[in-house]
Amino acid sequence: MSAASVQNGKLKVAHTKSSEVLELMREINNFLDQLEEDLPQEGVVTEAPELSQRTYKLLQLRDRTDRKSCVLERLSATVSELMESESETGDSKAPTHLSTKLSEVQSRWSSLTAPVSQQYTRMKEASTDYGEFKTLVAQESDWLDRLEKKLRRSSKCAADAEEISEVI
Repeated sequence: MSAASVQNGKLKVAHTKSSEVLELMREINNFLDQLEEDLPQEGVVTEAPELSQRTYKLLQLRDRTDRKSCVLERLSATVSELMESESETGDSKAPTHLSTKLSEVQSRWSSLTAPVSQQYTRMKEASTDYGEFKTLVAQESDWLDRLEKKLRRSSKCAADAEEISEVI
């Protein structure tokens, strides 16, 4: 009777962990489906507002992904625990099946979350480069404006460039 109780307890724990694994996989797959829909298509950004919007959207997606990664870690830990307990009971098919399903989820996770990070990094760099470009253009415009003012002031006193070249 005692062995049956122990086995029954192990089965209840395995059932609970299996249910948790299924729920975590469902949660991650739903998240990945939504991420797939929300991920902006790669393409050329031609306007500053579009650059800002895309960068912000990718930042939000990256943050959501970072927050959801704990669910993937919990799933991996739960599957490991379940596989250990099932290997003790002698069920060799379940750990292989769980391992395969976990690998599929992890592979899908990687294939969808990696582009989020890559695109965000590229958009962030582009935003930084654009900011630097705007600063340089503003500096150049300022310098040209000051040069133009100096040329206007000195044109009354100085000779024309052609006149100077004729004298030389």
